[in-house]
Amino acid sequence: MTRVLAFALTILVLASSTVMPPTASSAPTTNTATEQQSCDWQETFHATLGMLGEDPDGWRVQRMDGYAGQVDRSGVAVVNPDIPCGYVETVVVHEWLHLRQMDRYGSWQATKAAAGSRLDAELVAECGTALLIDPVPGRHSYAAESVRVRGYGCTSWHVLEAAGLIAETAASTNEPPN
Repeated sequence: MTRVLAFALTILVLASSTVMPPTASSAPTTNTATEQQSCDWQETFHATLGMLGEDPDGWRVQRMDGYAGQVDRSGVAVVNPDIPCGYVETVVVHEWLHLRQMDRYGSWQATKAAAGSRLDAELVAECGTALLIDPVPGRHSYAAESVRVRGYGCTSWHVLEAAGLIAETAASTNEPPN
């Protein structure tokens, strides 16, 4: 219990700090030779799922045009195997946060309604990713899109909403993510 409270307190302190840097939600689909030598895609995928306490059998690896990852209509997270290995951790954590949103709200439609818009639901996942890992920016950032459209990116609401999702998961398992 003490570890859960300490973790939740840490998340709240992080959430009240300055706005997190933008993260990415779609990635380039070509690997460089250097990256292929230094990074094992499957190992990174499984290590990230392990860090999050996820069963790899509950996730799918499947090619998708234009997407690095998504949660399908049945609530299964899908990761595109064509994303660069160095980007796998960012995509997995982003999609994991979408799963947590759907756990809390019941569906993607309800998640978007609770957040106020699709962009805000995506920002929760994007801003929350930066609470757990050092995300790798890709070619598309919901935070950058929000700045362009609205004049702001991650707000304290987005970060606190994400922190709450993470804390709920830690409380339900009685352990914070590794």
